[in-house]
Amino acid sequence: MIVLWVLLGLVGFILLLLCLPVYVVASYKEKLELSVRVLFVGVPLVPKKEKKPQPEWVEGVKNTAAKAGKGIKRAAKNTAAFLEDKLGISLKKKKKEKKPQTAEKAEEKQEKKGALGAMLEDRGFSGLAELIMTVAGLAYKRAGGILRGVTIDRLELDINIGGEDAAQTAVSYGRWCALLFPAITVILGAVRRCRFRNVRISPDFCSEESHGEMYVRLHAYPLLVAHHALRFVLSLLWSEIKRNIEESKPEAQPQ
Repeated sequence: MIVLWVLLGLVGFILLLLCLPVYVVASYKEKLELSVRVLFVGVPLVPKKEKKPQPEWVEGVKNTAAKAGKGIKRAAKNTAAFLEDKLGISLKKKKKEKKPQTAEKAEEKQEKKGALGAMLEDRGFSGLAELIMTVAGLAYKRAGGILRGVTIDRLELDINIGGEDAAQTAVSYGRWCALLFPAITVILGAVRRCRFRNVRISPDFCSEESHGEMYVRLHAYPLLVAHHALRFVLSLLWSEIKRNIEESKPEAQPQ
């Protein structure tokens, strides 16, 4: 009976955590800053906080613990050698052979790492535009149903399009408007609600470079997101089953 109450309490605690809102704040001003907050606990994701130098007494404790650990390892090694020599008991574990990593996998891993790093590093206006287009692509292709559990509390976007001369500035302004406004519309249509938005894209005839700033604050309930994600996956499975059934049906031969 006690085990049952413990399990019920654990399930209730997990459900309570899933019902708490998770807040995400992202800002872009020459570089990307991203943080996550649950209740009063906030965690910066990008960029990570620099570690503060530890006091001298902490270093002393670490050194003492390291020396004690080396002594324990040495004693364990001597004990294992004694058991193996006198009693024939081996305590060594067989090491699994690691498969050599192929060159193709290494290149793919490096490409993925480079793409993610380029997305998060300082890339100016091109990084901001790429970030918006990436989110819009996910909302349109894959995560459209999952984003139904996300509420945007505040969206502020200020982009100034520049160029070498007035003609190039006007052409670039029209091109970026044709790309960014539909992308933002797709994102806002995929989420549950957008409480406040202020999107401004304007030409800057006094600057040769384009620049922009962004601030987004959103929140989501994990239980609601899981619900929409489950519906999204089930709808994909059902559409795949229907397609397989239709393909397996014999075609009617003309009489």
